[in-house]
Amino acid sequence: QPLCCGGGFKAFLIEIHYNNPILDSGVADNSGIRIYYTSKKREFELGVWQVGDPSVGLFGEPVGDGLSSHSFDCPAACSSILFPDKVTVLREYLHMHTTGVKMYNAQIREGAEVHRSRVDFWDFDQNGNFAPVQEPYEFLPGDGYKTECIFDSQDEVFGLSSSEEMCITFIYYYPKVSLDGFSPICGYGFDFLPQCDSPHVARSLGDASELKRSFGEPGTCAGPVESLAPSPEGSSAEEPTTSPTSSPTSAPTSSAASLSSFLPSILSLVVVLAFFLQR
Repeated sequence: QPLCCGGGFKAFLIEIHYNNPILDSGVADNSGIRIYYTSKKREFELGVWQVGDPSVGLFGEPVGDGLSSHSFDCPAACSSILFPDKVTVLREYLHMHTTGVKMYNAQIREGAEVHRSRVDFWDFDQNGNFAPVQEPYEFLPGDGYKTECIFDSQDEVFGLSSSEEMCITFIYYYPKVSLDGFSPICGYGFDFLPQCDSPHVARSLGDASELKRSFGEPGTCAGPVESLAPSPEGSSAEEPTTSPTSSPTSAPTSSAASLSSFLPSILSLVVVLAFFLQR
């Protein structure tokens, strides 16, 4: 969006959320962000939309006793009205807090799963927002998402602080779709747009065998490790099994691509908090 005029940004508000549970004193912080701008309009604008429980509709509800699963189904009807045409998903950020164990976000098309991003071993201190390594993929009007978070909780509840829990996927895509200045949201308790209200299912898990992790299991690394270097001319690398068969739309310019890699945890919390306070 343009700076200053023409319906663009007129100001920026930056909030930094500190987590200091042991009340350390004398700690200094010089965190901040750097904003780049250009007079040359980008070919594509990047958008962010959120699925799972982005407005924390489960606020105050108990997470569960021991291992528990919370899943949210973003219905096909939601994308049918939000997206007039196909978009390309560049990156997904999976987000939970301290009792998170495992999480995935699956793309559903006509009742079948066509793509899945996941983290099998969640560590909040390392992850915050986990970006699975994956190729860009197409998302079509009528596609849906299923988001599942698994926690190992005792007496925690859902909420905004780091000692409470969340289950959100931030999806970076292009070209951007804007709804009167709001980013698309599909989540639990989103009665503002009934087609985008995601049903929620909670269930208890018996033990760790129900986690069905695949990362690190024997046989999962039997093949050669895929190189990050460009393939020699005339050769082709094997397509990842998680990508849909259709090809994504044209790649974005370098400016838009660089934006896709920037999502600090503090800004994701601001987005969630701002939306929650508007309700």
